[in-house]
Amino acid sequence: MWVDRWGVGVMNRNLKMASRKAPRPRLPNWFRTKLPSGKEQEMFNETMDAVKDNKLHTVCQEAKCPNIHECWSSGDATFMIAGKECTRGCRFCAVGSL
Repeated sequence: MWVDRWGVGVMNRNLKMASRKAPRPRLPNWFRTKLPSGKEQEMFNETMDAVKDNKLHTVCQEAKCPNIHECWSSGDATFMIAGKECTRGCRFCAVGSL
């Protein structure tokens, strides 16, 4: 191992790259997220504005839910009534806990 000009340890440059395997199959349609457009986008924006204007905390935002567009584009949002902290502390969740 040697140190580059920024002081970062670097492995030997003579290492060969791993050979490429067959391309991975595409994800199934049910696994993909569809982003809102048209009226769905308008409803998403209205829901987002209502949440921001009222200084509310939603599970969707705090958990960094990848499906937030599905709920908010239909006008649905799940609120955290105790603020932005959760009392449960599940290890898989991104919501801050007490």
